[in-house]
Parts: sequence; C-alpha cells; structure tokens
Amino acid sequence: MGKELIELGLSQRTRTPLPAEPREEKTTGQGGEERAFVPAKNAGTQDDGSEPARERVAAGDGRAAQYAALVDALLKTLAEMTVEEDYRRTPSFQSQVTRWREKLGGEPAVERVASVAAECLEACETYFRGLREHRGSREKEIQEVIAVLRKALAELAGDAGGFQSGLLQSSERFHRMAELDDIRELKKQVVREAQALKVVVDEKRKRDEALCAQLEKRVEALQSRLHRAVEESLLDPLTQVTNRRGFDRTIERWALSHAETKTTFALGMLDVDNFKQVNDTHGHPVGDLVLKTLGQKLNASVRTTDFVARYGGEEFAVLLGEMDMEAAEAKLARVVEEIAAAKFHYTRGNEPELLAFTVSCGVAEYSRGESVADLIARADEALYDAKRNGKNRVVVAKKSFVSSLFDRFGGAKSKD
Repeated sequence: MGKELIELGLSQRTRTPLPAEPREEKTTGQGGEERAFVPAKNAGTQDDGSEPARERVAAGDGRAAQYAALVDALLKTLAEMTVEEDYRRTPSFQSQVTRWREKLGGEPAVERVASVAAECLEACETYFRGLREHRGSREKEIQEVIAVLRKALAELAGDAGGFQSGLLQSSERFHRMAELDDIRELKKQVVREAQALKVVVDEKRKRDEALCAQLEKRVEALQSRLHRAVEESLLDPLTQVTNRRGFDRTIERWALSHAETKTTFALGMLDVDNFKQVNDTHGHPVGDLVLKTLGQKLNASVRTTDFVARYGGEEFAVLLGEMDMEAAEAKLARVVEEIAAAKFHYTRGNEPELLAFTVSCGVAEYSRGESVADLIARADEALYDAKRNGKNRVVVAKKSFVSSLFDRFGGAKSKD
C-alpha cells in the first residue's frame, strides 16, 4: 500500500458515503500481505456427515470465545496501564489496542483470536521496549543537568579556595612589610605586592569568564533539547498536528487573552463522516492516511495565527482568532466543501484504489466570561447536530448562556 493519499483533483461534491461492498473477511499478516478467511463449508460434520464433527466445532467455538474474552481483558488492562504515559508512541499504541478489541467482537474464529494475540504480542514487545528507552533517555537528561550544576559548584568552590589562598599569602606579606624600617625598600615591596595581587585577580577573572562561557554553552544545548522534547510531546505522531494536550493548553491561553482584550474567537470541531466504514472498506492503514490527509488539509486552509489540533480519534479542532461567527462559518464551510469534492487514490498491493470522504463540523463563538469546557461542549453539540442532519455540513452552535445575558443586559450595564 502506498504511504500517502494523493488528491486527484476537485470534482462534483460527494454527499453520500461510500457503499460497503460485499467482501471476504480479511486480516493482515506480519509481512503486510492480506489473508482471506472464507467460511468453511459443512463445518458441522465430518466428511461422512457424522455428529462428532459438529460437537468438536461447537467445543472449538466455545474455546475461541473464552480465548477472545481472555485476550480482550488483557487488552483492556494494557489500555488502562498506558493512560498516564507521556511517551510519544502511546496514542498510536492505544489506537492499536482499540482495533484489536474491535477484531475480537462478535464470535471470532480461533484463527482470528490467534492472529490478534500474535500481533498484539509483537506490538507490545516493541512498545514497551521503546518505553523503557524513553524513560532511560529522560533519566539521562536529568542526570546531565545535575552534572552541569555539580561541576559548576565544584569549579566555583575550588577556584574560590585558590583565590582565597592567594589573598591570604598577599596579606601575610603585607604584614611582614610593617616590620621594614627602610622607606625605599617598603615602597618597592608595596609595588611588587600590588602587582602580584593584580595577577591573582586577573587570573581569577579569566577563569570565571572561561567557566561561565563553558556552562552557557552546555545550558543552551540542554535548553534546545528540552524545547524539542516539549514540542514532540505536544505533537500527534500520526497527523503531525498538535495533540490533545497541546490543544488544552492553547485554548486556555486563548480564552484568557481574548477575555483581557475583549475580543472573540471561534472554535470549530470537525469529524470524519462514516469513519468506521472507511476502515472496514479500505483497511485501518488507509483510515490512518485519511486522518493524516485531513490534518494536512486543515493546516493548509488556515492562517499562521490560527491553530489546528487532533482532538481525539477522527475528531479535529480548529481555533480561528479575531474572527466573528459569520466569517468563521464561511471559512469552515469552504473547507468542508473542498474535502467533499476531492477524490484521492492509493495503491493496494499493485492495484490502484479510489477514495472519497466527507467531514461534518460544528462551530461556536467564544463569549467573554464563558468557560473553556462550555465552549467545547457547545461546539461538540453543533457537530452532533451536523451529523444528525445529514453530515457533510457546518452547523453553528447556539449562543452561550453568558452571551445571552450580555445581549439582554449589556445596555443597562454600560450605563453604570
């Protein structure tokens, strides 16, 4: 399969979802090849049609259900174990766990359970090995910071000791000068000691400057690595847009900033229509490419001052700054129309395949005094309205309670 979806060009808007064609149940092996599971004929009898064959099949189905329940319970435990991990591969691993659990739904065959278990084991080994390396790398970074501080203290302490020793020797020589009777000899001695003291001070200054320069370089390198690590922790590894954690931080900052400046912004929540059907028809890898393509499309459609994030699953969030509701609705409607009109192709094995998909959108305008949670809830509710009313459209959220109060009592308030 190709590694990216390629847009073939705009065509007439497609408003109806792709029909799911009848097909064999398929799964993907470790080598990437597709395997078909064709229902066996006359599974309930032996070759001669005797009853023991049906009994063995029933027993096999029972064992398959038991194994499936056991594997599903283990997968649920894995998902709960990794919720708090900040490792960048955790979101994709959790998505894999969700897919495995979906494969075990219904009444899976023994072969399906075995395939999922083997795939899960291999992915778990890879993920937890990477997690151990991530934790070790983070611990190494902390140890390096401590080493820099320890060296700085040691250098300063040792240098201060040498400087103090030099001053003490000079002080002792000054004390001995008090015992001299010859004024000329005393003057010579004072000049020599002043010069010696100047050398001690100059050497101390040079050592301080060299040490500070060295420490500054190491601190700058650490700061650069820390900045990259923070950016990576806020980036969704699949779509390369900001992840949920980054979105939560950003929308809080936007709310505070716009409350202070008494300006507004709009929040758009977009969701891929019939995403499960896309996965079932084209496979999960193509579903991932759909999400990646949508993230790229949203990034290309907004201004540099706007903000795009993957909110979770197939849902994305867009923050449009300094934009009223009418302009925000028009902008997001254009994005929805362009996505619906586009067709993409990818390769499946050696065969070219076509794909089209649509998105629904709910948009809400921030009201001064409104909480971030209420703003997101209003945009989400508008998104659900778009889904219920036919999908592939933009629905504007109702005004917030706070906004309604301002509209109703704003005039009376401004007179005070």
